Amino acid sequence: MKVDLKTFVKKKKYIDGNEPVVIALSGGVDSMVLFNILYSLHYNIIIAHVNHNKRFASFDEYEELKEMALHKNVPFEGITLDELEGNFQEESRNRRFEFFVEVAKKHNATKVFLAHHADDQIETI
Repeated sequence: MKVDLKTFVKKKKYIDGNEPVVIALSGGVDSMVLFNILYSLHYNIIIAHVNHNKRFASFDEYEELKEMALHKNVPFEGITLDELEGNFQEESRNRRFEFFVEVAKKHNATKVFLAHHADDQIETI
């Protein structure tokens, strides 16, 4: 069964009126699709981007997303993680979620949208 995500989001009424919502935007296909859907339905979006500082390209991605946000007149909040201690996956996940909460509070948003695909089981668990 083919599901139209735009129709699904509208039907579920995840967004109420013009309330601010935060989208965790990595720049990957899954989060960009989610951004485009939410952007087309709701213009009070705040982008929250985390640069994990693990690839050279991540600095370019950060700047590209910041530029896209500026072009679309969408607020952009970004953070670059410094060297993390302990388990990188666990620590980076904790820092991401802390950052998303900080951004939501700053913009008086009560919802943070994250995009995942079927292989992202660790985030789901």
